[in-house]
Amino acid sequence: MPPCQEVIITHSEPRGDLREAVVEVAFQAGHIRLSALTPDSPNLVEALSRWNGLTADFRREDTVGNLRLNSTWDRRPPWRRVGAGWTEWKVELTQGIPLILEVNSAAADAALDLRHLKVTRLDPELNAANIQITIPEGVAARIEVDLNVGVLEIDESRFPKKGDYYISPDFEDAENRIYLRIDLNAGRVEVLYNRWP
Repeated sequence: MPPCQEVIITHSEPRGDLREAVVEVAFQAGHIRLSALTPDSPNLVEALSRWNGLTADFRREDTVGNLRLNSTWDRRPPWRRVGAGWTEWKVELTQGIPLILEVNSAAADAALDLRHLKVTRLDPELNAANIQITIPEGVAARIEVDLNVGVLEIDESRFPKKGDYYISPDFEDAENRIYLRIDLNAGRVEVLYNRWP
């Protein structure tokens, strides 16, 4: 049986006059990398999917955009998918406006690089995953983690634990801050600290 050909799907959405956006990424399984577009990009999002499909639904209410990226899962039985790899997504978002970001996945290897993005709230809900989140210098965070089975690595020198949260000491007064809630059944969570390049 000949191997399946790689399928590549791309999608972009112009930012226009949007002042903020809610972005939901519904990703079935595989590898996903999320980061920022270049500062001069006119788009809200540029997304690329390898192996399985990607659909996009965009709606706006005045100057608020609502974008959902969704997997088109390959429903063929495994023996009919010879040669196919795990789905790979690359999602790049605008630097220009505040974002609320939701990431949902059954099983994933996820790297969420928040450097340069104006994410005010991040809610990853994952079944089984390895997730790596990069929070840049100068951004305060309040982190809530619901992890049933797995490994959690958070730098408590920067985000000391206080009650149910890991929280920056200056969170309430910080100009740049993010609410981060991680809901993960099983896997590994790593919250990294990176300086601006």
